[in-house]
Amino acid sequence: MHAPLPHVSRRDLSYFFFSQHFSDGLRTTLAILLPALVGAQWGDFAAGITISTGAVCVSATDTPGPAQHKRNGMLAGLGLVFVVAIVTGLVAPYRWLLGLQVVFLAFTLTMLLVWGARAGSVGSATLLAMVLSLAHPPVLAEVLPHALLLLLGGAWYLVLALLQQQLQPYRAAQQALGECLHAMADFLHLKATFYEESTDLEDDYRRLVAQQITVNEKQEAVREVIFRSRQLVNESTSTSRRLVLTFVEAVDLYEHITAGYYDYAALRRDFGHTGLLSDIAALITRLATDLDYLGSAIQANRNYGSPAPDRTAEWDRLQVRIAALPTDAATGTHPRVLRKILVNLRDLIRRTTNLRRYFDESLVAEQPAEPGRADTHLQFVARQELHFNAFTENLTLSSSVFRHAIRMTVACGVAFVLAEIFWHGQHNYWVLMTVTIMLKPGFSLTRQRNIERIIGTLVGGVLGALILKGVDSNNVRFGFLVVFMVVAYSFQRTKYIVTVIFLTAYLLIMFTFLGSGYLGIIEERVT
Repeated sequence: MHAPLPHVSRRDLSYFFFSQHFSDGLRTTLAILLPALVGAQWGDFAAGITISTGAVCVSATDTPGPAQHKRNGMLAGLGLVFVVAIVTGLVAPYRWLLGLQVVFLAFTLTMLLVWGARAGSVGSATLLAMVLSLAHPPVLAEVLPHALLLLLGGAWYLVLALLQQQLQPYRAAQQALGECLHAMADFLHLKATFYEESTDLEDDYRRLVAQQITVNEKQEAVREVIFRSRQLVNESTSTSRRLVLTFVEAVDLYEHITAGYYDYAALRRDFGHTGLLSDIAALITRLATDLDYLGSAIQANRNYGSPAPDRTAEWDRLQVRIAALPTDAATGTHPRVLRKILVNLRDLIRRTTNLRRYFDESLVAEQPAEPGRADTHLQFVARQELHFNAFTENLTLSSSVFRHAIRMTVACGVAFVLAEIFWHGQHNYWVLMTVTIMLKPGFSLTRQRNIERIIGTLVGGVLGALILKGVDSNNVRFGFLVVFMVVAYSFQRTKYIVTVIFLTAYLLIMFTFLGSGYLGIIEERVT
């Protein structure tokens, strides 16, 4: 029996198309595609591809976070990519020196993780630049021009990202806040299942804990974007105030949701026959849906739309029914616990209603700006200080980053030696790229990525072949290529298998445009 396909609502589509991931996918696609097209138009496609490669490398450092952190990360990546490209070009003719460089950079750049995920992404981007430079190592006279083209590509992506931040200074905060409310709505939906007698409580608890982790991650992401950006918390615009007030209200709402705990097994046993629990679950579900609509509207930067439903009447009906319940002296059953639930529901309705203040500028227009808000709220943000002695302090086997760096170093060294022995260095960049992308700090994640890469490559190859066989028009093929690129880069941080599927498909179509001289690359990708 086939499992049913997941239901995708218009709201789910809205969350995707207005998400930061989709926005990043569009920007990355534009940054990669445009230089290649311009280079082809001007008769220097190789230069266009090199510029696009620089954009790819710097885009890997553009992870979500405060604008100044994103800028600093991209600048660091830009500088390291340029330096490593020059060094790789100079040592490429000397295979033993190249091997030493691969081992040294694999260790050093992986150790950047001691300064956090953003620094780790800078290291990964630099490793990617080194590996891609091995695909077609430039001759000595072309080393500097090649590195400058990579620098130009990285600078092109940096300018594009900074321009978007300048034109839309609140988008990152709105997207992060919308995703946070979406995660909270899912958490509230799961809380509703505890009142449904048809569900298993142990499964409910497991799903709730997993979703709680997701909500905490989303809240931390919003804190990073809002309270580490002084432009948002110190300026006096209505939008910045509404973002701050809405997030504070959302945190209070979430704390209220998580604080309420009851003996749900006893509730089901004592009051399941009354039908009240299913009505409570229905009200909580509707409140979760209201919260989800709020998140979608904030993320899409649009008005809430139709007047928000008033849940007070439903609460009043529940109050009347609970008040009419008698106390069962024989079993000791007392509706007191239901009255506590009723009080919590009333507070939940009030707090959900308060969140709609985001859409009413008049409710925040009179509130004066507080110059010290950034300093006040920074205490709630996890700090990642750049202490330079952190590198040496982590040079011990008790450090998980050090152990991961050792594994990366050994894997890259072995991969390089095997490529030199069996293929005389012809395929070393594909082998090294596979190692650097697949190897993760946890074995289970590495194993999962290996499986997803195999499945994704096969599915993507079939998808690309079907497009090439069924579509003769180059214009339509190019349209598929653009769509596949956007999808691949939109899911690169969330769904690795989706990225692999569409990356393989768009590479297959792209190499067909490039001609028969690139067919060997397809074989390397598959093998």
